[in-house]
Amino acid sequence: MKDKCFLYFIVFIIASSSFFGAAAEKASLRIGYLPLMNQLPIVISYENDRSDLSAADIRIFEFAAPTSIEAAFNVGAIDAAYVSFLIACKISSKHKNILFEEHADSGIKIIGALHRGGNRLVSTVSGGPELLEDKIIGVPGFRCTENMELRVFMADLGFRYGLDYKTIATPFEAAVISLKAGTLNAVYLPEPYGSIAESQNIAEEVKETEASLGHNLSKILIVQSETLSSKGDAVEEWLASLVKACRYIEQDIADTGAGQSALIQKKYFGFPEEVVKNSLSSRKGGLVFQAYAPDIREMERITRKAMEMRLMIEPVDLDLIYNAEYMKQALNK
Repeated sequence: MKDKCFLYFIVFIIASSSFFGAAAEKASLRIGYLPLMNQLPIVISYENDRSDLSAADIRIFEFAAPTSIEAAFNVGAIDAAYVSFLIACKISSKHKNILFEEHADSGIKIIGALHRGGNRLVSTVSGGPELLEDKIIGVPGFRCTENMELRVFMADLGFRYGLDYKTIATPFEAAVISLKAGTLNAVYLPEPYGSIAESQNIAEEVKETEASLGHNLSKILIVQSETLSSKGDAVEEWLASLVKACRYIEQDIADTGAGQSALIQKKYFGFPEEVVKNSLSSRKGGLVFQAYAPDIREMERITRKAMEMRLMIEPVDLDLIYNAEYMKQALNK
């Protein structure tokens, strides 16, 4: 009897070791995110799938500003993030400057995008774009896609940057306060900040802008090259979960008017549920969640324009840093 009990004990130990050994094999992925509606797939994926993933141990970290998430990526504190395309280019340039040429691929990889639209231009004065003359407009940062997009839009209307209007980097949490205080006349920011300002009767959308603004590639998924090479299976699994999260949000908008998505974001972003429901269900800024592999020609066009406007210091080798295969595989699962 003792021998049989001992045998059962040995079997239990072996089985337990196999179980915990398998659990230990899960690769840790540290994901940075910002409190923005376009980052919603990251928290939806985490909320819905993190316990079911077999290869990836997902950990998410909120950052208050694009510059903070950029700094964290540069020092290796996070493995991946969903950032402005121009910030990704800046990170790539930094890595190229500090690494030997033969190790240039050890920095950053662009692997896809999760949305279109969602940036909105709102002002404290009602009217069209002409009201923005001599005004100060808040944007997420100087070297960000939103700033470039706004400046192109204003130039097409005949406005001269720095002479007829100005843009200023504005912390997200300060945007609505600054509009209310009058230190900003308008903001061009991702949702839900425009909707929050509207809900408090502080600002309204500038007329005749939604059709022209917000439809370009603005955010892209970036991953540390070392993470991709050493934890490729985990990245693939996480990316498949993000694709699933995008579909979940779109289905939730159709079924409940974004009720579940608004509830989940409250846990991570802390925005009022009704504001988020209205923003998502009304498609404020034309926001659509759809995972895709960006066209490299679109990225090349953006980089050329950014160089012309001196929003980028040096060009990037998109053939080196862009890998569309991971997203293409995730979309086919």
